Amino acid sequence: MTIRKSILSRSVITFLLFLFLFSCKSLKDTQEQSFTNFIGLGFTIALPTGFEYKEHQKLDKPIASYVFFSPKRADTFIRIDIYDAKYSRDLDKIVDENYTFFNNPSKTNETAFDKIRTLYFDYNASGEVGGRVYFMLYQGQMYRIILNWFKEHEEYYLPLLKESIQSITFDL
Repeated sequence: MTIRKSILSRSVITFLLFLFLFSCKSLKDTQEQSFTNFIGLGFTIALPTGFEYKEHQKLDKPIASYVFFSPKRADTFIRIDIYDAKYSRDLDKIVDENYTFFNNPSKTNETAFDKIRTLYFDYNASGEVGGRVYFMLYQGQMYRIILNWFKEHEEYYLPLLKESIQSITFDL
């Protein structure tokens, strides 16, 4: 009878393991891929649904600062800092001055958001976390947008974060 119980126990365990494995959803299935508009100081951005605004310490005194964390990972976020740029209208110089504050930065690239010239570079936030930082000047203010994502899930998070920041529009 113990052999029969042992076989039955193994069968039940195998069946339960099978159910568990096939009931698990992938990262893409568990996280919404829709977006919700957020209105900040002078801009609007579509954030991935579920990303939450959280207070953070503002060490370098920006005019405004927003951090939106992934509901699944605290190391995956979008941070938008706005600084007064009345006295520095040279975007290349601003990026050069900020370049050394980021770990192992890549070469600087250029793009545009809402038809506004934007410079950016990738950097190594930590061993497991990738990062990218964007800089743009608009109406006397410098916008710095920092993206961080868990490298193991980069194929999911990076396109999602990029889609979000590409939605940014500036108020006139």
